[in-house]
Amino acid sequence: IEYVFGSGEVEMMEVTLPLRLENKLVKELEISGGIKVSAIFRENNVFIPNPGTIFNKDDILYITVSHDSISKLRNMLGAF
Repeated sequence: IEYVFGSGEVEMMEVTLPLRLENKLVKELEISGGIKVSAIFRENNVFIPNPGTIFNKDDILYITVSHDSISKLRNMLGAF
């Protein structure tokens, strides 16, 4: 699922955590000004993570990404 803001400069993506990111830190996925994990849905709860939050199996991520960083995010997720 994707949400587009403005004229496409920013998007929010809903992504199920890829196995390769399990037990990694949120800060390992984020890029200042380009990629931000805005929220995580985990075990029937939603929360705003901090950079030290560890990804868990079956997390659903809500990621805000600039248009210029979309391909980088997709490569980091190893999907799409």
